[in-house]
Amino acid sequence: MMNINKIFILATICFSFSLVNAQSTNVGIGTSSPQARLDVLNSIRIGGLTPNSSYLSYDSSSGNFIWRNSSLFVPASQPLIRHSATGSQGLYYNSGQLQYQNDVGIKQFSINWTTGDGYISNNLGLGRNNPQVPLHFASELGEKIIFWGGPDANYGIGIQPSQLQIHTDLPESSITFGYGSSSNFTELVRIVGDGRMGIGTNNPQSRLEVKRGNQYATAEFWGTETANGPLSSYINAGALEYTYIEGNKIILNDIPGGKVGIGVEPFISDGILDIGGRVRISGAEPQTTAVYLTMLDNHNLGGYFGTDATIPGYLLIDNGFAGYEFGVNYQTGALKLGMNQSGTAGQLLSSGGPNNTPKWRSPLNMLFNNTTVIRKTGDQFINSSTAVDLSGMSRAITVTSPNANILFSYNIVVRGDNPNAATIMDIVFDGVILSRSIHLIGDGRNTTTGTLVIPTTAGSHTLKMMASSLNGSITVIPGIGFGLDDTVDCLFIQVLNK
Repeated sequence: MMNINKIFILATICFSFSLVNAQSTNVGIGTSSPQARLDVLNSIRIGGLTPNSSYLSYDSSSGNFIWRNSSLFVPASQPLIRHSATGSQGLYYNSGQLQYQNDVGIKQFSINWTTGDGYISNNLGLGRNNPQVPLHFASELGEKIIFWGGPDANYGIGIQPSQLQIHTDLPESSITFGYGSSSNFTELVRIVGDGRMGIGTNNPQSRLEVKRGNQYATAEFWGTETANGPLSSYINAGALEYTYIEGNKIILNDIPGGKVGIGVEPFISDGILDIGGRVRISGAEPQTTAVYLTMLDNHNLGGYFGTDATIPGYLLIDNGFAGYEFGVNYQTGALKLGMNQSGTAGQLLSSGGPNNTPKWRSPLNMLFNNTTVIRKTGDQFINSSTAVDLSGMSRAITVTSPNANILFSYNIVVRGDNPNAATIMDIVFDGVILSRSIHLIGDGRNTTTGTLVIPTTAGSHTLKMMASSLNGSITVIPGIGFGLDDTVDCLFIQVLNK
């Protein structure tokens, strides 16, 4: 039988709710001034018959909602927590995943309960509150990623002072580079945990071993062993490539007793360099100090140049079997022709033609001793269409023959001040202009050249150069000091007596 007090309370509540509905006023439980239609002070509990049954409660003193043996049932995709009544920002359930989206409904991160996949739309910080890149670790030393294994030995990535560590767990394990996927992988480069590196090979036998593919000509470092021979190392076995070896110092085979071959395997017995079987630098064949030249590996068919103790002071060229053909004294400069044909100071060696031996002859003085060279020593600025003497470019000449020619040529450096600058060069002999030429200079440095043969008679004569400018100023400058050779900025005067 229902207790009379409970009946009274129930009747009172029903009567109160009907008054609330009628009067549209707030109802308070535990408070005399309710702030809402139903205002429960301190706590509220919904559902549950016993303390351990399913119910939802709220404690205002702690601010906690308590779910006892209960769950939030979301039968369809819908918002769970909204930050704003007008925007879409908040926590949502959406087709099997829990996601957070921004004000315009774009997903920012999510967890899929069905597949276990996670998604983050921007940067993720691990130990860092303000990540600046998609994955940002804390600035701390130690292991950062472990792909396989434990904290002591693993495949992973770590950080130590001034070094990025990419490592394996054991010395025999490898790090490989290539293309494809983990299950369909084509290897190109391998680094073994003990320090060996292979390119084009998965089993390197040295610190660095490189093998080219079948379709490429590339630089190679690899070792092969012949049937009964030692290991051989190769650099660029590709026939289509040039090989460059560059450096401040290049040292080839400094092992005592080692040999170097160019174009051939070196078999030389008394030296270190063998070039293609054709040029051999030798320390003892056939003389004490020599460079031996041979067509075949037979010294009787070759020759050498070097020194001989029996002819001191001479650098000799030997034909290999008939004695010395030519030599020069490296102290005095005297020449030696054959075994007993030494010349004297001032003589010239003249060819005897294809059927005769060369001869020592005295030079023709008139072809060599009557030559004068004049070189300019300083800059000369010219800005006039009237010809002026080029300073230092004149010479008095004495001709002794009644019938002679003067061979005159010049190479003079001129600098202009605009693209149209030009100069007129005059060759003046005994006050008469014999030759006049125009040279376009431009706004850079240029060289003017000319040659003239002047017939003359015996007596004293004066030969000089004059110049004028067109379309702006010019400067005649010395050639030395600008990387030019000794023939620039000169007058060459040669008297040819008949």
